[in-house]
Amino acid sequence: MKNFRLLMMAVAGCLAFTSCSDDDNDTNMNNGNQNADLTGTYRMTSWNAPMAADFNGDGVSGTNMMTESNCYNNSMMTVNNDGTYTMTYNTMNINNGTSSCGTETTAGTWTRNGNSFATSHMSGGQSMNTNYSFASGTGAGGTTLTRSMNNWQYPSMDIDGNMMYSTGNVNMVMTRQ
Repeated sequence: MKNFRLLMMAVAGCLAFTSCSDDDNDTNMNNGNQNADLTGTYRMTSWNAPMAADFNGDGVSGTNMMTESNCYNNSMMTVNNDGTYTMTYNTMNINNGTSSCGTETTAGTWTRNGNSFATSHMSGGQSMNTNYSFASGTGAGGTTLTRSMNNWQYPSMDIDGNMMYSTGNVNMVMTRQ
């Protein structure tokens, strides 16, 4: 009888340890959204070229192409908690010395590893991957995604003021709204 009581106490102890689940795992952070600091809608707030240009003709050259051309306006990305994203990317195109605005819309998946954020989508049968750095913030700075592009073609002007493309290191910043 004594052994039976000890056996029952041991069984009860084992059941006590295994009957409750651990609700503190990563998939349940932030009320079921482990990426609450990342998900949301981002608007492009700067597109910085290495050399200043005066595309808008106001007499002031700038490196932030968003202040020099309205072509970049309304570029935005929506990052969803289910691992998908959509992006509308507006660009400035130059052809034979004149500029025009263009738009590219993509949709795909994203992954996050600490402060690294990457998107992936299919284009022309090929997987296209884009990497960003992620910075969580509050106040006017907000949460940002920054894409650094090395040896990237960007709008510029030659010495005579003709529009052209140059190659250099540029970055794009998107801020969560």
